[in-house]
Amino acid sequence: MFSNCSQIGPFADDTRHDLSASKDGYAFEATQYGTFRSKVLSSIHVNVRDQDSGRGLPDDAVVSVSAGKEFRSSAHLSNGSAAFSSLLPGEYYVKVFLKEWVFEPRHVVVALGEDVHHRQVRSFVMGAKNSLMV
Repeated sequence: MFSNCSQIGPFADDTRHDLSASKDGYAFEATQYGTFRSKVLSSIHVNVRDQDSGRGLPDDAVVSVSAGKEFRSSAHLSNGSAAFSSLLPGEYYVKVFLKEWVFEPRHVVVALGEDVHHRQVRSFVMGAKNSLMV
């Protein structure tokens, strides 16, 4: 018997049961009645710094993380950093937005696999203020 197995019952044959599984940091998929496949959820931590000063960008900068059409999330930076957690394995596009700023590279692709549960993206983007002439 596996160390993370649980057994309950027996139950009468005419009793209906709905089973589900949950645990923080995991996603579960029912594979057959009473059996679940689990995946460890991952996180991406983004750290954005100004190219000239090395300081974090203002808190009104926004980081966007997306994966295909199914997942989109955004967060305002706090001291140049943002974190995204409870992510399934896959490829995520990370992009930073701040009015009047230009970023290089424009976005970064981060791959989270079954064996990668945490990815730190350090100084992922260098920014430069763009002056607008009217």
